[in-house]
Amino acid sequence: MTSAHPSTDRTPPGYRLLQVLGRGQTSLVHLARDPQGREVALKVPLEGTLRQQEAAERFANEVRLTLQFRHPQVIRGYAGSPFGGQAYLALRYYPEGTLADALAGRGGAALSLPLALRLLAQLASALAYLHGLGVVHQDVKPHNVYLDGGRAALGDLGSAYFTAQGGRASGSPFYMA
Repeated sequence: MTSAHPSTDRTPPGYRLLQVLGRGQTSLVHLARDPQGREVALKVPLEGTLRQQEAAERFANEVRLTLQFRHPQVIRGYAGSPFGGQAYLALRYYPEGTLADALAGRGGAALSLPLALRLLAQLASALAYLHGLGVVHQDVKPHNVYLDGGRAALGDLGSAYFTAQGGRASGSPFYMA
């Protein structure tokens, strides 16, 4: 990667950027190699995210929650820093991408019923785990479901909150209950 890339000067020490995987409204996600040598999805907030208090707090929330939770159907966080110019989140890399990617690759065709039911059961397991801890995800949508070998993991915990601490309604309007 060259220094012309927006997040290169904020690459966490020990990580080597391999390629850009995607860009969201608040972050840039790279395929990277971490200090242990494994491929990870390295999520780095955009400069504008760091300048907006609410966006910066949501990124920090995602880092804290992702690193805290351990469930096979919740995306695994390996390392991260929630605040400041060195904020980042290193996540398990899912080479198959998201459920949204899979559906788009099918030209809009539906998933097979057995696969759809298996993914739904796995997402229900992730939500039951989170709800058992008193956490509301708020943004369950195909773009936040990661796939690997017919298995699903729920990601993007930036809008999630513990009910005991309260939170505001957040997420993607088309997918909100």
